[in-house]
Amino acid sequence: MTSIALRVLLTNYCPESCRHCSFSRVHSDNSEELDPLLLAKCVELISNDHANKITVVLTGGEPTAAKNFIPVMNQLNDSRISKLMLATNGIALYRQKDLFKSVKKFCPDTISLSMETTKEDHDLLRGGAGASGNHQLVSELLKKVKDEMAETETSINSVVFAENLQKVTGFLHGFRQNRLLWKHLDFVRLMRFRRETPSINAAGISEITDDQWTEFQQLIKNDESLKDFNGRYKVYFLDKSHEKRLAIAISPPNKLTISNSNLDQQFVDQFIEVARDCFDVIVEND
Repeated sequence: MTSIALRVLLTNYCPESCRHCSFSRVHSDNSEELDPLLLAKCVELISNDHANKITVVLTGGEPTAAKNFIPVMNQLNDSRISKLMLATNGIALYRQKDLFKSVKKFCPDTISLSMETTKEDHDLLRGGAGASGNHQLVSELLKKVKDEMAETETSINSVVFAENLQKVTGFLHGFRQNRLLWKHLDFVRLMRFRRETPSINAAGISEITDDQWTEFQQLIKNDESLKDFNGRYKVYFLDKSHEKRLAIAISPPNKLTISNSNLDQQFVDQFIEVARDCFDVIVEND
């Protein structure tokens, strides 16, 4: 049985205005959401009559802001889905008790939260004064998830840029020294900031060089104190290459992107032939 990763961009709307994100300028009046029927069709095609197991990464925009978020979560409670990861900024999940209860009921395998190195960097990157307080909110949500959803893994996504590069190790050690937070945190993903979208309002935020990124990764990997209590590293690094491992992605209104890199070619050919009846298919070759 083959395991296939599916990235589901549920909506391109997000209430935050993150400077590094291409969705920060998508407002509710011109946003789009994925049709749950198309998601169901995609799961059916990938499953291939239960021959394949599917790992779903539910993201956005901000997925919890989608009108069909709860129906989709219910829809993904499916024997063909072997693992479900919810990537969210955590704001609505923390503030809306009914929403948290709903997510708790569905019990995703992983909840991944957005959090920067310091409150100042969090506010700088994720919407200025409007984001004030969200840094602490994520810390509190992290503990709440582990207290009430013990089987769910938790992770933090942090963006690394030139102005915060020297703060990241302190940020990680801060988690490590707070045994309660470190206990509640299963892993940290560090993502390199890229200035790729012309519309991004990234004043005061700069990219790091390839050499800096390589040197930084080595520094973190050599830090024995950043292992968990069982000797496992909790820090992972994300770059553009990680998206290739998410073999299939769907986004509104009906776009489907497939990477050949890790998939059986016969499956790819058959999948594309059928998927074109429902989706605008884009094939990315390495």
